Amino acid sequence: MDAAAAIVAKTLGLTLRVQTNSTFAAQDCDVCLWFGSEDSREGVSNANLCKSYGKPQTVIDPERLEPEVVVGWIRDIASKRLSASVRILVAGKGTKIGFADSVEAFLLKMLPLVATG
Repeated sequence: MDAAAAIVAKTLGLTLRVQTNSTFAAQDCDVCLWFGSEDSREGVSNANLCKSYGKPQTVIDPERLEPEVVVGWIRDIASKRLSASVRILVAGKGTKIGFADSVEAFLLKMLPLVATG
């Protein structure tokens, strides 16, 4: 996941901050995008952390969900905040071959839409 996020950030000229401490990452974000199985140990843990800190989370299947849907969700959350910026936590775990590639492709489509707000 970190490699895909790094490629997307570099391509789009965004700042990437990698957090290895899940608790701090959940505290520090405004929204969480979870890629992969929400039933996995990591998925359940991440959902519980986000819930405990009151952070909205959505589960994304990059092969079934359009980036514009996620952008609308993020913009709706941003419209309720005092700050115009939104810190997005991208997390996930997949076991399918090509998982990282599909996440990377999804983020490459989604993040420019968020940035042009």
